[in-house]
Amino acid sequence: MRYLFLFVFLFTFVVSAQKPDGTLPVELVYFQGYFADGKVILFWGTATEVNNYGFNVERKLPQTNWEQVGFVFGSGNSNSPKSYYYEDSTDLQQAIYHYRLKQIDNDGAFKYSDSIEVSTITKVESEANTVAGFLLKQNYPNPFNPTTVISYQLPVGSYVTLKIFNVLGKEVANLVNEEQNAGVLNYELGIRNYELSSGVYFYQLRAGKFVETKKFVLLK
Repeated sequence: MRYLFLFVFLFTFVVSAQKPDGTLPVELVYFQGYFADGKVILFWGTATEVNNYGFNVERKLPQTNWEQVGFVFGSGNSNSPKSYYYEDSTDLQQAIYHYRLKQIDNDGAFKYSDSIEVSTITKVESEANTVAGFLLKQNYPNPFNPTTVISYQLPVGSYVTLKIFNVLGKEVANLVNEEQNAGVLNYELGIRNYELSSGVYFYQLRAGKFVETKKFVLLK
């Protein structure tokens, strides 16, 4: 598990082709999504932007055509990383949805991102998993600013570490490092206590032999 962070961290793709002067209109460095609380949360980030009007958010089921479900304004021209997110709760079924971004320039030119899949199929967890077993929950809210809560469950007293890593796998915060009693525990993470910039991070819980990692998005 300690090598988990190495598989997607440097995933980068370019939304649109180079312009004649060699500039990249929009360099999209990540596009991801997940389902929580009856909504699909989509989040993405850019490294640079030139002439970027915004993003159409489009979705489809495997048997349907693409449809626009939302729009997010871009940052125009930017040489610094930008983060975006969109919540989709319109007529969602229990299914696997495909999402993509249509990036639109101010002059009307556009390009599509690669598509991603998000499942809205809910699973009923067994009582053994939710009551008797170790469990690390998704932080809430996510994305967040300025605070979020990380909840986890210990069936027995354990030595616990809860750490945050950036997308390069570097540890950036050590939240918990102590022996804890069995039960449901909550940690409130406030960005004012740590020097964290906007972006995607991973938090990892270790308790005895149990190890689990989840990701969150910080927006500033």
